[in-house]
Amino acid sequence: MSRDPSLSVKTTDEGVQKVRQSKGKYAFLLESTMNDYYNQKKPCNTMNVGDNLDSKGYGIATPIGSDLRSAHHSSHPISSDLVSVSSL
Repeated sequence: MSRDPSLSVKTTDEGVQKVRQSKGKYAFLLESTMNDYYNQKKPCNTMNVGDNLDSKGYGIATPIGSDLRSAHHSSHPISSDLVSVSSL
């Protein structure tokens, strides 16, 4: 990592702004869903480069014993095929 503090940012917004103002001289690494979001946000002048580094799944947390955990306790249980998450 560089020890040059001018290369570091504290927030995702700051990183994206730095990319947008750098005229191709700065790259910012961020999570793919956030990258998709910023790529579609005006002024729409950023892009994803290359493949994602990895793939993450999403989960839903419930309290132990929640009625949402099993079909026989609820008319609306959470199931693994309830939600399909895809890129924005």
